[in-house]
Amino acid sequence: MRWLVLVLVLLALFFQLGARGLNEPDEGRYAEAAREMAASGDWLTPRINGFTHLSKPPLTYWSIAASLKLFGVNETTARLPSALAALGALLALYLMVRGAADEHAALWSVVILTTSAMFFLIARLVTADMVLCCWVTWSVWAIWRRSNWLFVFLALGVLTKGPVAVVLPLFAFIGLRPPLREFRWVIGLPVFLALSASWFVALALQNPELWRYFFVREIFQRVATGEHGRSQPWWFLIVVTLGGFLPWSFTLFTRRPLDATTRMFAAWAVLGVLLFSLSQSKLPTYALPLMPPLAALAAMTPPRRWHNALVSVSLVAALLLLTHYLRTRCGLATSWVIAINVVAVIGALAALFYRHAAVVTFLAVVLAVIALLPGIERQLRHNTSMKPLAERVRREDPLGKALVVGHRCLPTTFLFYLQRPVRAYNPGATNRVAVFEFHHPAPGSPLLVTDLAAYRAMLATTQRVFCVASADATETMREETGVAWRELERAGYTVLLSNQP
Repeated sequence: MRWLVLVLVLLALFFQLGARGLNEPDEGRYAEAAREMAASGDWLTPRINGFTHLSKPPLTYWSIAASLKLFGVNETTARLPSALAALGALLALYLMVRGAADEHAALWSVVILTTSAMFFLIARLVTADMVLCCWVTWSVWAIWRRSNWLFVFLALGVLTKGPVAVVLPLFAFIGLRPPLREFRWVIGLPVFLALSASWFVALALQNPELWRYFFVREIFQRVATGEHGRSQPWWFLIVVTLGGFLPWSFTLFTRRPLDATTRMFAAWAVLGVLLFSLSQSKLPTYALPLMPPLAALAAMTPPRRWHNALVSVSLVAALLLLTHYLRTRCGLATSWVIAINVVAVIGALAALFYRHAAVVTFLAVVLAVIALLPGIERQLRHNTSMKPLAERVRREDPLGKALVVGHRCLPTTFLFYLQRPVRAYNPGATNRVAVFEFHHPAPGSPLLVTDLAAYRAMLATTQRVFCVASADATETMREETGVAWRELERAGYTVLLSNQP
């Protein structure tokens, strides 16, 4: 069974990893910052289009940049660190559950986590969330094993996404309650501080405002205020966590023996949900580091007959909704919809008697959908990749002599695929505190134009100009810029224009 689980994991994480373009904006933001880091050789300061971009610590950028440097610039190598981080989290979970229960429960926990909706989806995205999940899971493993690697894993987590990487393992520590004397605090704390604080100190020497930016704007305001515009109801993360754990959410609602390891996993999950529910800023991906303890709890509990029935119902419901969305919004052929739904129903009926059938069904349908992704992507509107626009520019301007500008927008995936700097017209980029934000770079940059007169003067040229803009802005920008723009191509709600045919 071990080899079958390994095949399942490798297919789920790596099959067709680069089949679709990077999504706008999040995947493009991480990938482009890493690409510029690898190209410039400056591994200290992340930048996007030459603008300082410090909204996240650097470990995710470093891992993606290393992948791009070793294997080339493409979608697969950009997503590879997330997939490897998912593999690392699965290994740590396997080791914990095998030690706490047995081999069968450990393998089943890996299957459950791999096939849970949120874990599977985020493992195939360019993001810091899966890297954080990996280090949090290994930190909990170190707590469970009383290993002094805990301090290294905590530091790596902080370098990925800040203090939350310490708080979540602390919840597991509270649940397990291991003796404090079993950890070498005198050596471990200096190691943790040296690893986690070194990058922050080095950057703060160059940017004194960095401390205020990170600890006030990115931590205090994100947790205690609605400054970031991500406020949600208090119950939002509860629903997201249960929804993200589908189709296995129903296996959590059963009584189980409350030994030390179970308390550890339960505290990690429950206190984590409570923490994120109290935060004023909430995103669905915040629930990702809570998926491993849920998988452990589900796998360590003897299965009930009604579990299989509910797993079957949820699996069919999820796949019906997915295929309906793909048919109505993405143009998926009716024949594919029928085939996927037939497989789902047969698998769900089999899962009523044999729960492993749900896994087989899930894998079969997911592999089919992944294989269809290139065609589906062409039909997407929101969050679509700007790859076609960048390829059009590179095809028509192979020597890179044309002027490329972003009119009040600058899609990060466009930059990643274009692989060259772009002039940005952003008349609102005047806030000094936003020097660390890509969307509002520091005034004075040679790549940034904030004055309309200077912008029009820049465009008053016989040189070929390509312009990326929102489709909604095309009607007004001709009058605003004084240029008779011609539309070349669209991707989602973004359009590529040129001053020449």
